[in-house]
Amino acid sequence: WTLIQRRSSRDLAFNRSWEEYKNGFGDPGGANYWMGLERIHLMTNLHRYSLRVDLESFLNETTYAKYEEFSLQCEADNYTLHINGYTGNAGNALQYEEMNGRRLHDGLAFSTPDQDHDQHPDGNCAQLFQSGWWFNRCYWANLNGVYRASTDSYCTNGQCIAWKTAPGHRDVSFKKTSMWIKP
Repeated sequence: WTLIQRRSSRDLAFNRSWEEYKNGFGDPGGANYWMGLERIHLMTNLHRYSLRVDLESFLNETTYAKYEEFSLQCEADNYTLHINGYTGNAGNALQYEEMNGRRLHDGLAFSTPDQDHDQHPDGNCAQLFQSGWWFNRCYWANLNGVYRASTDSYCTNGQCIAWKTAPGHRDVSFKKTSMWIKP
């Protein structure tokens, strides 16, 4: 497995520009890391890749989501996310079906505070939630959200590290997350 994202402390803010998300930031051996959209795109378009998302709560409970198919389109397509084949015990937050049948994250372009590509008609979800992510109107998953302390793990105004389909975590932030890919 190759690490593409890690969150485990407040040390590094993920409220970043398009260029920073494109090129990556942080240390892969450190507490917080983003590989970079361009590198992820190049890797996932060479071969068929899988994605694994690991989540740990402030109660040290762990859950995961795995997708058999994962890829990102190129920058000209705003690094649109494609996923399929969910298994796991965290719930399928990236393909969560709303009542009207829309998929929330699969098939969506990446947004940052300085580049709004979301589906929200009244603003920029990345600005509102202080992170870069594949937003719709706005999210059921946002692993790059604001890091909350254990004493304040409630998702205040949606600003948190979220995977809303995880049991007991619709409005509660996660302590640690990581995203891994492999061919």
